[in-house]
Amino acid sequence: MGADPVPERDLRRRRTALGLPEYTLVQLFEGRRVFNDITAVVPAWGAQGAEHLAEALASLRENGVTSVLVVDNASDCFLNVPTDLSCLRLDHRVSLGEARNEGLRHVTTPWVLFWDADDRLPPGFLPRAFGVMAQRDDVVAVAGFLKEYETGRPYAFPPKWAPRLAQHRKIFALVNCIRLCYPVVGAVIKTEVARQAGGFATALHGEDWPFGISLAGRGGIVILPIVARLYRNSPRSRSGVTQSFGHIWERRNVARKRVRSDPGLPGWLRAVRPLIFAAQIVDAFMMRPLRARRKGRLATRSRGLLP
Repeated sequence: MGADPVPERDLRRRRTALGLPEYTLVQLFEGRRVFNDITAVVPAWGAQGAEHLAEALASLRENGVTSVLVVDNASDCFLNVPTDLSCLRLDHRVSLGEARNEGLRHVTTPWVLFWDADDRLPPGFLPRAFGVMAQRDDVVAVAGFLKEYETGRPYAFPPKWAPRLAQHRKIFALVNCIRLCYPVVGAVIKTEVARQAGGFATALHGEDWPFGISLAGRGGIVILPIVARLYRNSPRSRSGVTQSFGHIWERRNVARKRVRSDPGLPGWLRAVRPLIFAAQIVDAFMMRPLRARRKGRLATRSRGLLP
């Protein structure tokens, strides 16, 4: 039998001690924290989506996420979704961004967490994220760092300097138009702001970057110095198969289109589009190759192949 609910007065006292917001519906059963004010949206399809879906869903539930919406993107195989979780089946296959946006339309909680079907949520991130949200009304999203699930190595995103840069809202908004500096997938986001921002792009590549631009232009972004997502960086992952220069530049085109078309962005940001275009050229042709070489060298060193 499960434990009896904790009295409300004890809940309030524990919320304060844990740094959790009063307006978050948190219940404590046998030491577990249950977050009822956030919905995780998890698109899945095909064998790759079905292979690790149960593990991803289990990690969300183990961390207290009670509202999970699996978006079945017209999968051609069976997705094993527990009966107490929601499943939205699409009639035809759409892009990943469109699938996430369709899930967003069905979210009824104040907060939303977009999640990948093959990643895991580590403990500790959600309480810290809600603690930040409780203290700062201007914050629209709280993100963290990534760690590779298979190897345990830190993933080279977001950049180490991003948390400090995020403290300067206007500069951070501008730099995110040049390159995305924080993970949108895996961040705790205000649902209303996510809808106002237009959600993910419908492009086949870089669909999260425009969304990140629109969020950063509407409010504060906080990047916590903790691991928020255990990322399964397999050869089949989308980040590993969209690295041609055509794909790289296509993502930048999609980002600039969002800057041009989003009416909710500050006027000064739209006014500096020529500067953004020039900075993207420098980043794509000069800075990105340097980052790729450094990333490869660090990966080789972590495997013990370099001194």
